[in-house]
Amino acid sequence: MQCVSFHLKNGVLRKGPLSLIDRDIKRIRKKYLNLPQRSSAEPLYLSYQKGGLNLLPINVVADINQSAHLGQLQMAFLKSVEKKHIRRPPEPQDLANYLCGGMVGGLC
Repeated sequence: MQCVSFHLKNGVLRKGPLSLIDRDIKRIRKKYLNLPQRSSAEPLYLSYQKGGLNLLPINVVADINQSAHLGQLQMAFLKSVEKKHIRRPPEPQDLANYLCGGMVGGLC
């Protein structure tokens, strides 16, 4: 599963193949729940508390992973820029001040 999550996180994937994988997952999970194949996919996506399997479509999982990875890259870049400005490892308050345009702490 880690190989799949790596590619979902770091690659730009076409949605077509992911839709095929999602279709197979839905077919297998409906069989697991003893549901007819013509039934709705809602029980697969419902939460556990409501009797579902709490699955997400793999296209959605890919988008979430890519967004999270991009956020981590942006945070690392922001920290490196701020470290150059203040000449020490930045604290969260330093980052907040920098993003708000503050001039405290040696920011220019």
